[in-house]
Amino acid sequence: MKRLMMIIFLFLFALPIFSEDLGDVADSDDEKPTKVEKTKEDGGLGDVSDDDKKDEEDNEEKEEDGDKEEKEVKFNLNGYVKVNIYSDQYENSYNTKKLQNANTGAITQLKFEGNITGKAHFFSIFNLGYNQYDGTADEHAKLTPRMVEAYVDLYFNWLTIRAGHQIITWGKTDGFMVPTDRINPRDYTYLSSEYEDLKLGVTSLALNMFFSGQKFEVIWIPTFEPNVLSSNALITKTEVEKKIENSSIAVQLSGTLGKLDYALSYVFGFDLNPDFDNTTGIFTKHNRIHSPGLDFSIPVSAISIKGSGALFFTEDFEGEKILYKNSYGTYLLGIEYLKGSNMIGIQVGQKYVFKHKKATDATEIMLQKYLYEEDDIMNIFTGTINLNFLRGDALNLTLMFTATCNMDFENWNYAIQPVFTYKVTNGVEVVLGASFQDQLDLKRTTFMFETKYSF
Repeated sequence: MKRLMMIIFLFLFALPIFSEDLGDVADSDDEKPTKVEKTKEDGGLGDVSDDDKKDEEDNEEKEEDGDKEEKEVKFNLNGYVKVNIYSDQYENSYNTKKLQNANTGAITQLKFEGNITGKAHFFSIFNLGYNQYDGTADEHAKLTPRMVEAYVDLYFNWLTIRAGHQIITWGKTDGFMVPTDRINPRDYTYLSSEYEDLKLGVTSLALNMFFSGQKFEVIWIPTFEPNVLSSNALITKTEVEKKIENSSIAVQLSGTLGKLDYALSYVFGFDLNPDFDNTTGIFTKHNRIHSPGLDFSIPVSAISIKGSGALFFTEDFEGEKILYKNSYGTYLLGIEYLKGSNMIGIQVGQKYVFKHKKATDATEIMLQKYLYEEDDIMNIFTGTINLNFLRGDALNLTLMFTATCNMDFENWNYAIQPVFTYKVTNGVEVVLGASFQDQLDLKRTTFMFETKYSF
């Protein structure tokens, strides 16, 4: 493993140097002789007239101006201030009563972006939240800083290098469940009307190589961060030891072939959700996974036919370790209808657990429930609906939903989140939404009110 990481490191280090060498060769090949050289080569007198000298001086001035424009540095700062009120109610089998929590607070987001034209790009998003909790004795008002993203892009002829804390989104479908979007963890305790706010950045090095209209991505993630799940008696956050042997690699080849938009991916990393750790007696162990994936999209008039699927080969490849997840595969197929600013996307699919064994006692039933493999085949229904109303699309409805059940249409799990957004004026929005969940051992209802000013 150490040798592999060393080879990868040397490869990443050498790519930009090699790219610049190719650029120098290309530039030298494209160099044109000066006007003096042209006249001599064409058999002329070799002398340059006053008009020719003037033209040459003008060209030199234009080249200098072009160099200045190419190196021009631009900066941009914007963001928003959001005041929020959330009412959260949840329960599971380890609580004797429903827990209610009122959360009143505010978030300030600063988005900073800088460009050196044609050379480099810097981007960062930083959130500073203030939350006032009510209803539980253990919670109190606190400031919560959060670095959403912070990275630098370096541009070369056929290569872009991005290094830093970044959010990487893969997949052709949208919504709660995208099988191939499996690099970044999510914080499921974070309250927001925007589902993508739950996604956490990972510190990584990404190389994007472009050729013949295609793109090849190589991503190295030196440290692992898991999903943040709602805590209960059996689940708690844990960390994988931070060392080079525990880094992750993800690659993706994507592009367009005719009308087909495709992506082939592979991830060698860790399971974002924990397995059961026999030494601690709770779900804290994150094991390695190998995960190939496929995405595609084919446009047909205003409709796009989309698909997304991935296999997850876990530590329990043979299906003999009851404490670990079995290997499994998930796929989604559906359509996306787009008209103006309105969009409707619906997908159906299945999750298949390899070498599944039906639980025979209470302990096995509990383990399979938390590992999300109560049945060998689960049906999946998911989608996103985005509709705009009133003049200037002043009112927006975003509805996200997902539901799963077994082949007998039993053991239902679901999540649905309707959100209404009204644009009061330029930069000012009022948001009213709700979230209803019944998944695994958690029933949760959340009501959301937000006022957002963007600048």
